[in-house]
Amino acid sequence: MSYFFSRLFLVVLPLIVWQIVELFILPNNCFTFRPWESLKIQNGSLFQGPFYPNQNVAMWAAGDLNPRGVRSKFVRFQTDRSGYRNHDDYASDIKYDYLLVGDSNFAGANVDDSDTLRAVLENEYGKKAYTYASSYPPTKSFLNDDRITTNPPKFVVLDFRPEDVVFGRYATWPKGKPVNQSQTAKLGEPVSLWELFLFENTSVAFRTIYDRAHAQLGYNFLRARLKLAKRRQDPQLTVQEAEANYHAVIESMVTLRGRLQKQGTELIVLLMPLPYPAGVGDLVAQNLEDRVPMVHWQAGSPYAAEAMQESWYEPNDSHWRKSSIVCAAKRIVAASEGR
Repeated sequence: MSYFFSRLFLVVLPLIVWQIVELFILPNNCFTFRPWESLKIQNGSLFQGPFYPNQNVAMWAAGDLNPRGVRSKFVRFQTDRSGYRNHDDYASDIKYDYLLVGDSNFAGANVDDSDTLRAVLENEYGKKAYTYASSYPPTKSFLNDDRITTNPPKFVVLDFRPEDVVFGRYATWPKGKPVNQSQTAKLGEPVSLWELFLFENTSVAFRTIYDRAHAQLGYNFLRARLKLAKRRQDPQLTVQEAEANYHAVIESMVTLRGRLQKQGTELIVLLMPLPYPAGVGDLVAQNLEDRVPMVHWQAGSPYAAEAMQESWYEPNDSHWRKSSIVCAAKRIVAASEGR
């Protein structure tokens, strides 16, 4: 029996050593191709925001469409104590012009800190903005964030893609009181007793190590190098399902606007310029812009030509490039000023 366990230990030992070296010796961006992957949390029940808090990572990055390609862009990525991509936490004594509620494009997944939407709004237009963005769906948790509800911004700018309408994303909003201040709880999603215990009784440093161990970045790096990793594919929907989702999202945006207006905040919906699904973006713009202030580049928009697909997105990345962020900031400011 002792012989069996000794042989088993020799088999397991390299894996143990790997984990110790990865978690405690190597930098957290050693097995990632850009800061986004090295800072994004895996378990939303353990942290307040979408990224590890109080982090400042700088590295040469590659695009997500070619992570094995040349790392040609230098990207700095800083998070505040709540785990969002800001230099400072949301303050109670500052009247914010914009709360940027969206996905990786609003957070600036492939751009430097100085080129994010928040930075452009502040540096070019003198507007005070706070980035409350990650990847879908944690962005919706701002509705149950005490920092936001007690000091509401002038505008909430919400971005989504035409495909989000088809799949019913943003169609429903969390109901009920969250059990803690983590992302998952604020979304009204289940939180296990073990996760609740960790969130309330352990340090951020411990939870970061715990979460990184579950992320298995070294293992996923190896899978990517062996070309075994696959991109997520959305499920197929019937025409009836897509139509029902579409109407639900439209009504959700109108309801959200009314809810925000009660606290003195106006909603601006930004519809991303994407070529798919065909015609959905145009339908959303036609049916929503008379009911909710919008920024969009669909057919009929006076500035639709600004968002040509070959110039709006990076050639090796699925996210906005710097010039696109500058353009979006300009249109957001114009919409907030009624222009």
